[in-house]
Amino acid sequence: MHYLLSLFLLLLVGCVPPPEAPAEVNDLVSWLYSHHRDEDPAAMAAGIDRLDEWLEGHLEEVLEEDWQVTPLSEETVDAVDAVNRTTEDMVALAVFTESNHNLDDAAYAMIGAEIDAVFPDGYSEYLREWGSDPDCFLSKECERAEAYENYTASFPFNLYTTSELQNEYMWVQGSRRRAMVQRNWLLTPPETNSPLLEVDEMFHLNLFIESDRGFVRLQSAWMIVTQDAVNATTAIRMVGDNYRDGSETLDEWLDGQQR
Repeated sequence: MHYLLSLFLLLLVGCVPPPEAPAEVNDLVSWLYSHHRDEDPAAMAAGIDRLDEWLEGHLEEVLEEDWQVTPLSEETVDAVDAVNRTTEDMVALAVFTESNHNLDDAAYAMIGAEIDAVFPDGYSEYLREWGSDPDCFLSKECERAEAYENYTASFPFNLYTTSELQNEYMWVQGSRRRAMVQRNWLLTPPETNSPLLEVDEMFHLNLFIESDRGFVRLQSAWMIVTQDAVNATTAIRMVGDNYRDGSETLDEWLDGQQR
């Protein structure tokens, strides 16, 4: 009797359908950030399948504009680490770009290369400390990797901001497409010498998914800005512009590696 009951329970567990990812892209982007750390990759795989399906009908459209996305939940921001965080007044957007380079080369640029060499104008100082083996991740022997970043970005008029972030990377295999998904978050508000650059909270998603022509890159930011020098809407649009510039810089670096 106990054997039959155990067998029934095993069959029942085996019949549990995979999680259903949101159909709307504004919800899907937040879903991908929220499920990134799940031990079971089924939710992320479902999300990649949904994104692949959505991009088939909307790719040209999404390349032309920024997309508003759903704010992260309180549960999600509290789960990234031991800090008590908030989602109050959070603004968010997503930017899609396309490249004719392949996914593995993009992953190498983000993980195997020195970031300040790939994006030479992005940082005046840069430090990355790996909490796992990046080579194991790039070889795909490891499905995940993590790293701590500390960098200073300089701007005109001697303005600067110094930020500390925690990064998590994972490979996701969908039904048709493979993806490399990175997420990170500010550990503390950045140090800066200008109120124009003050940010209370910031979370990023940096996703590369295979396409027929190379890869599509999805970058998303969730921000909380409470200072008065720049309103939150303007600040998040500036991030979107920076995302597009960064994708152009990445393509230029990848072009150079092929010479």
